[in-house]
Parts: sequence; structure tokens; C-alpha cells
Amino acid sequence: MAKDYPDWTDLVQIIGADIMVPIDIQGAYIMMPVDIQAQYLTLEIDIVAASVEKVKVDLVAQTVGAIEIDIKAASIGTLNIDIEAQSVGVFMQPDWNVKEGNAKAWALTGSIREPGEYLEQTYEVPAGKTLYITDSSCLSYTTNAEHADKPQVIEMNQTGYYLGGNGGCHLQQMTPLKITAGLSMTFRITNRAAHNTYICGSVRGWEI
Repeated sequence: MAKDYPDWTDLVQIIGADIMVPIDIQGAYIMMPVDIQAQYLTLEIDIVAASVEKVKVDLVAQTVGAIEIDIKAASIGTLNIDIEAQSVGVFMQPDWNVKEGNAKAWALTGSIREPGEYLEQTYEVPAGKTLYITDSSCLSYTTNAEHADKPQVIEMNQTGYYLGGNGGCHLQQMTPLKITAGLSMTFRITNRAAHNTYICGSVRGWEI
């Protein structure tokens, strides 16, 4: 005798070598265990629901081509990802931006400057981009032996940051300095010694 199930219930058992199963489910509450074993599988799942209690995915395969996960939710309680693989690429943001070619760097070519003179460079962030400055540095020293034992004071001004030191200084941004499209990054280093000094500097970051 055939079993009678409510209209919203479908029992599906699939065994095959090549399977494509599009699934589109809309509901207020869903519990759906799915166990699929196949040599080749393309599985697209689109879930639109008022509440999704738990989604668990366990993949055991020799090769996984690509896993794309797009989650849009007002809040997510817990997201656990456990990956076991021979090779997994995980990059910190600075390393990733270098890998993707987003890294930016400027060097202020060194030259001898009199007291109060400076080197300066300005960069305007192009449309659709945001510049993140991560660190800046400058260096100062005298080329005159008779001034070698005197302070080689230098000042660094980088888009609102003012630092200084004897012989140079370095600023590493714990939170990158964000400069949006249409605005400019200005980097200036000034000789504050009482004599001529050789000064130079650099700025680094990324732009995305």
C-alpha cells in the first residue's frame, strides 16, 4: 500500500554517477538531511527562509574545484568552518593585497636640505578607489663631519600626522589611515636641524 505524505513532503533517494540537482526551497522552518554520494556532482542550493536553524556541510572528496558561500543575514549566531586539505591558501590582508597587486609605495628621493626646507609628495586617490596607509618613515643625517655630533632633527607630516625625531622616525598604523576617492595623501619631511642635512622618506599601503 502506498504511503500517504502531506503535500509539502517529498522523499528523494538518488544513486547515480552523474547528477545535477537544483533545489529551491522557501519555508518558515525547515529540517532537511541530505546525504549524496556520487562520482560527479553539481549541487546548487538557494534557501530563502524566515529562520534557518542550522546548515551543516560535510565534504569528503579527492578534489573540490570551488566552494562559493554567500551569506546575507541580519545576524549570524555561530559560523564554524573546518578545512582539512593538503594545501590551503589563507592570507592576512596586507599579504593578500600584495598578491593581488593592490600594494602602493612612494619614496621621497633623498637630497641635502637647509634648515626649514622639505621634501613633499602628494597623491590623489582615483575615482572608485580607497587608499589605506599602513606605515611611513623618514631619515636624516648630516654629510658634514663637523655636524656629526649635533642633533639631526627631522619632522614628518603625513596627512595630519606630525612626528619627529633625531635622525629619523617611523609611523606604523595599527589601524590603516583611510583616504577615500577624490581626496589626497600628502607626505612631507622637513629638516629641523640647525644645519644642512640629507633627508629622505617613504610611504606604504594598499589601494582597493
